[in-house]
Amino acid sequence: MTHVRRYQEHYHQRGGGHLYQGQFKSFLIQSDENFLNVCRYVEANPLRAGMVGRAKEWTWSSLGYQPSGKPLVTCAAWSVNRPQDWTAAVNRALPPAEADAIRTGITRDRPFGNAEWTARTLNRLGLLATVRPRGRPKKLKE
Repeated sequence: MTHVRRYQEHYHQRGGGHLYQGQFKSFLIQSDENFLNVCRYVEANPLRAGMVGRAKEWTWSSLGYQPSGKPLVTCAAWSVNRPQDWTAAVNRALPPAEADAIRTGITRDRPFGNAEWTARTLNRLGLLATVRPRGRPKKLKE
């Protein structure tokens, strides 16, 4: 949860309003490894969307570059060190099941981690609604 708090503090220092609405999400992440996989997923968005051939080519990400070598977008320091091969890791696709779990965590505010930890966290924090189907339950036929 440290990562989420630090991210939220950074967000509040940077600004708010209509420009930022809907762009920032927060959900619980089990471990540093899971945190890095979520970051890989986010930084690879332009690559998955086919907007660039390599993730680093997207100028407006924290991975992006300029001829000066400095990114246009700077982020708060992470509490986890990026691996040395970070750019290569971002360019490698995550396993489909992991990418789906991250996407669900982002869209449903569902905790992200291994199955056992996620189940315990859902129960302990009363977040079971994040695993139920959206919408009103279907009427039972009489």
